[in-house]
Amino acid sequence: MPIELSVLTEKLREQGKTEDEIQSITKYYDDYVQQEDLKTKQLEQQQADEEAANRSVVGSILAKGARGWVDVAKGSQAIMNNIIFSATNAFNPDLTTEEKQILKLKLDARGLGVPGGTSVLAYDKIRGDLNNRIRLTESSTISESIEKGNWAETAELALGGLLETTPSLVAAATGYGGIALFGASVAGNKFDEEFKANPEQSIQNLTINALGTGALESTFELATRGLMKYTGLIANKSGADAAKEFLKTGFTNVAKKIGVASIGEGIGETATELSVMGLDAITLGKDIDLFAKETLYRLGDSFILGNLMGGSFGTLGAATSAARNRAEFLLTPSDV
Repeated sequence: MPIELSVLTEKLREQGKTEDEIQSITKYYDDYVQQEDLKTKQLEQQQADEEAANRSVVGSILAKGARGWVDVAKGSQAIMNNIIFSATNAFNPDLTTEEKQILKLKLDARGLGVPGGTSVLAYDKIRGDLNNRIRLTESSTISESIEKGNWAETAELALGGLLETTPSLVAAATGYGGIALFGASVAGNKFDEEFKANPEQSIQNLTINALGTGALESTFELATRGLMKYTGLIANKSGADAAKEFLKTGFTNVAKKIGVASIGEGIGETATELSVMGLDAITLGKDIDLFAKETLYRLGDSFILGNLMGGSFGTLGAATSAARNRAEFLLTPSDV
């Protein structure tokens, strides 16, 4: 910790320095203090990064999976707060930025009963605790880790990302109601994210952006649900129809279903990211550089995770469908 200016001045006087000499020495005191503070912060950050890098890989992956579900719960609460917030702003268009921030904080500090009355701020704390369990990796994206040839880290990031996206797959599997709830949650989180980033942004634009993002996510989840039906993870045929299909295709269709689901979901996730980026540009005025490295990493990760998700439920669905069709074949009369 740097010596205080008053103590330094007194010591210089004790050493017989004149006032002019003291002034010439102390005029750089502020620069010295800033440098020392910077060194201290850098050391603290380095120690924090080392601690984060040494966290458990398994614990980190599980924390990401839990964070995905916390985000859904948080967004479900946030969407209701944001409806009230937007309506209040509509009736009070002269609210200052500071007044808007205070109003938002008050709403987020209380729970409205869904789910369980937990507030958005409480979910933020839970999310922060989970973040403190996530390991700091050399690369922040799957695409970057592949580029660097760090395959162990690639697997870690991919598995963590896959678990974190589980809620979207569950939503797609549960049907239109689950997809609608998931879309509302996405909209709630998007509004909060953008308002926090720029509280001076038009509330109308933020609302349009959030609802549009939720709608885009819901639309592409419908496509995911279609792929789930195609692979057989969600029953699309039963009884005699399933037996007939099994008699015609047997297990030869399994690989095709896995491939279609994998590529289809990868394209779907990439299209979602591109659509959201376009919406951000239109409604919030954000710049889009499709050839920037960060953008390419973002789109690359979307395709990779979508590919993995599609391959996962494609494999499960094809296997389930094959087993179900075989059972139907064995139980269906021979004259079918």
